[in-house]
Amino acid sequence: MRPATHTAREGNTTSATPGWRKSSYSSGDNGNCVEVVASAKGRRVLVRDSKHGDSGPFLTLGAHTFAAFAATA
Repeated sequence: MRPATHTAREGNTTSATPGWRKSSYSSGDNGNCVEVVASAKGRRVLVRDSKHGDSGPFLTLGAHTFAAFAATA
């Protein structure tokens, strides 16, 4: 399996962001895993369903929005 790499656009800078991390709340037994990665400048957090891997969609949230969401978990 190759490392995850997606492109995150921040302002005028586009950079590859590898290093997806599995949520500590995800269960690894049945594929129900949520993975997250911060963009290169840390202004955005990308969220994806690990079942879809590199070819699947991901959700991009602002860092403050993601922090508010994570605080409710």
